Amino acid sequence: MSERLFRQLTAWLQDGPLVLACVLRTEGATPRKAGAMMLLRETESYGSVGGGEAEGRVMAAAQQRLRDRHSRGPILEVDLGGGAGAAGICGGRMQIALRVLASEQDRIWAEQGLALLERGQALRLDSMELGVEGVSAMQVRLAPNPRLLIVGAGHCGLALYDVARLLDFDIWLYDEREGCVQPQALHEAICLSGPVSELRKALHTVRPVFAVLLTRNYQCDVDALRVLAEHPPRWIGMMGSRKRIRQVTEDLQGLILSDQRGAPLRLGDAPLVAPVGLEIGAETPHEIAVSIAAQLLMVRSAVSPSHGGLGT
Repeated sequence: MSERLFRQLTAWLQDGPLVLACVLRTEGATPRKAGAMMLLRETESYGSVGGGEAEGRVMAAAQQRLRDRHSRGPILEVDLGGGAGAAGICGGRMQIALRVLASEQDRIWAEQGLALLERGQALRLDSMELGVEGVSAMQVRLAPNPRLLIVGAGHCGLALYDVARLLDFDIWLYDEREGCVQPQALHEAICLSGPVSELRKALHTVRPVFAVLLTRNYQCDVDALRVLAEHPPRWIGMMGSRKRIRQVTEDLQGLILSDQRGAPLRLGDAPLVAPVGLEIGAETPHEIAVSIAAQLLMVRSAVSPSHGGLGT
């Protein structure tokens, strides 16, 4: 949630001081891993570093930092080993940095970080930027949101937008039908319509791109896949019956590849998963959207292991 959090950070800094909390290191079982972030100010918080008693201790430490107005300090150690004084029984340990942000210079720093993420570039924060005293060679890498390209603005496409906008994707939504995509109702997505060539606008980015085809008919799939083949996304999912999927692959022989019968399909270097979605017995558009979103999260975690993490 790097982009969303930095967007909130820049907004809150207009109103007064706050604390940026960041998980630096973890050992064993912990609710969040390195790179997880949270914003805290006097009366509210945004994001999470794990919840429960562990987060309660982070909130208490943050309030103390706000009272003291010390922008940097020692690492907060949170023990989850279950012993005396522990914050839980998960079994692990967490190290959390706390930095007070209040100045105009802090606001400029936050805006510059947000601008970098919004351009699709990673943001690296060193120990000083994280608010840690006396620690060197420490860095947290924050990745921009991957792009989700939804092809088809029917019931399932709009349901997937509803679900995905809560999951930190840079969402683009395309439908060839003019007037089908309503930007005013889809304000968290970039909306495209008209000729299928418009899809190219979503593909030329340094962000990883995940495409999901939820179109009206197989010809729409064929047309869209021809364009996607020019600059293949990281991963493609396609809705449809076995018969429809077979027709699409037959029409795109030479573009859709499979090494042997029954092997996974590929469009260039991109895996092509069809039918898309986890098998959870989904029937309604939003149930289908949940099954697709869950699959997207699995794929995103697999291909972006450094979405939040510590480097030295």
